Amino acid sequence: FEIPAFFQFGAWIGGDRDGNPHVTNRITREALYQNCLASLRYYKSRITELLQTLSITERAAPIPDAFRTALAQALERSEEGDAIAARNPGERFRQYLSCVLRRLDITIAHVEKGRPVPGEKGYASAEDLAADLNTMELGLSECRSETLALSMVTPIKRAVEAFRFSTMR
Repeated sequence: FEIPAFFQFGAWIGGDRDGNPHVTNRITREALYQNCLASLRYYKSRITELLQTLSITERAAPIPDAFRTALAQALERSEEGDAIAARNPGERFRQYLSCVLRRLDITIAHVEKGRPVPGEKGYASAEDLAADLNTMELGLSECRSETLALSMVTPIKRAVEAFRFSTMR
């Protein structure tokens, strides 16, 4: 089932713009900024844990063609594809997660500097991150590792879908 976005501006601290003189535009911007960074850092920590835990090799499970294609695109987009592939040879899911983490690092660095996030290099939206996690989830499910997908990837994807992040500053 799909979880609709429920955590959005106006539903949390910083959204109290009903006349409270202490909640200025600056306070609202800062609250949005802090929420964005906290969310991105949380997702990064969860995906880092997943990367360290998940060690499926090509010899242990057949990697679906659709996932191989997605991995090839992610490696190319990362501009560090050769290094990422060399670090975890044969571990296609770890390679994919390394690409996701690289995009998250770029996103966090740009947000911290108050700069726009470059579209393909970072995550301009929560939908982009959720889509990458969905690719991971489907890849694991298709190689007969659905339990891993449901227990390890789905909770992170649901957190992204529910809590999101906004890279506007």
